[in-house]
Parts: sequence; structure tokens; C-alpha cells
Amino acid sequence: MQKIASLLVLVLAFALPLDALAATRYIGDLTEGELLGPVSSSAQLQSDFEANGKLIAQASERLGLAPSEYHEVRDAVARGEARYVVLPRHLDGMAGEHGGVAFAVHDIEIPAGVHGWEVDIARPDGTLRVFVPNACGNISYLLVPHRRILAAVPPMQIPTPGPVPLVAPAPQIPVASEPVAFIPPPVIVPAVAGGGLWPLLALIPLAFIGGGGSIHVPIGPGPPPPPSTGRGLLLTLHPRPITTPCPPPANRHPGRP
Repeated sequence: MQKIASLLVLVLAFALPLDALAATRYIGDLTEGELLGPVSSSAQLQSDFEANGKLIAQASERLGLAPSEYHEVRDAVARGEARYVVLPRHLDGMAGEHGGVAFAVHDIEIPAGVHGWEVDIARPDGTLRVFVPNACGNISYLLVPHRRILAAVPPMQIPTPGPVPLVAPAPQIPVASEPVAFIPPPVIVPAVAGGGLWPLLALIPLAFIGGGGSIHVPIGPGPPPPPSTGRGLLLTLHPRPITTPCPPPANRHPGRP
């Protein structure tokens, strides 16, 4: 009775519309409704494919494989190119057999650690992985879409400011300094009583000795100088009044205070 109930579940899963079977179904016993039966070796797999070609082709069609894809799987098994692997737990579809007729169940989950053989078929939209579990021989598949790698957006380039041009300072043009004529200041000499002009003339060279120095003799203000006559060297003399203190009165009587 248990075996009949399992078969009814597989038949109902095949007969019901896909929208009614949207949920993933778990199949714990793969031997219920098995397609080829247990497969113990790669040589037995090759023999079963050759002996049950019509049933395997029908199961592949129910799964949605193209005839060319079925032939590709069959040829890979015949050449011994099928790999022995551990099947993934989630499968897009698994085919079975009931009463000599193949059927397929989609979107299923199987127990972990199920071994079997695998043949990969390249599709434009991905890789079709076709499996044959060793416990039941049910043709199964899983479509792995190609990963779409988005083009990397180049980072925004921030313009790097260029080097600031160095402006050389304007050359400084040396300005030639014009020689300034040294004009010695006028020599002011005090009036000398009773000496004439010779003592005054002797003071003239002293004004040019010591790098152009001058001798200043403090005198008081005097009358304005007389106008120049244009003859020779004119020394302006400003006589200063000489104050002579009066002598003490003479003692006309000697011996008296």
C-alpha cells in the first residue's frame, strides 16, 4: 500500500498544473517510481542507457530537454565521460516511470548525500547539469544560469590641479647714484681784535681737514654781512663786542687799606 501511495503522489504531481505545484516538494525515497533501478557502476550505466534508450529519451522530453541535449548526454555516457558526483539537494526536475510510461516532477528536494553521474550541457542562458542517481536511475537536471557581471562603473575622476607656474620676480635694475657735490658749510670765526685778516685766513684750511669737517666757533648774533664785491675770497666777520671788566681801583696811598 505504501508503494502504491508513493506512485500516486508522483502521478498526481505529473498530472496537476504547474501553478498548483508551485511549492518545492520533498522526495525522501528515490526508489519509488524509479526509472532504471539501482546503478552500481559506470559500465552498468552505459549498458542501461543502451538498453532503455526509448524510455530515457521520453523522460528527457518530459523534463524539458531538447532531443539534441538528450543525444549529447547519451553520447557522453557511451564515451565514459560522465562524472561521479554528489547530487545537489535541490533539483529543477526529476523523471520517473510508472506502467512503462515516463513522467517528470519539477522543483523538488532530495536527501543529502545522494551519489550519481553528471553530464554538463552548455546553454546560451546557463549550464544544464544532467544527473543519474545511483539509487534509482531517475534522469534529473538543474539549470545554473550564467552570472551576469555588471560592468564596473569607473570612479569619478577628480581633476588634479596642475603645477602653479612660478613667476620670476622682475629684475631690479640698479639705479646709478649721481655723485653729490660736497659743499662745505661756511666757516664762522669770531672777530679777533688787533690781529688783522691773517689769523682769519689761517682758519680756512681747517674747514677741509678731517673729511670735510667744519669748525664752529660759537659767537653771538651780529650785523648782516656786507654785500659781496666779487673779488677773491670774502670772509664775513661778525665782530662780537668784548666786555672788559673794570680793574679794581688803585690804592693811591700805599700803606693804607
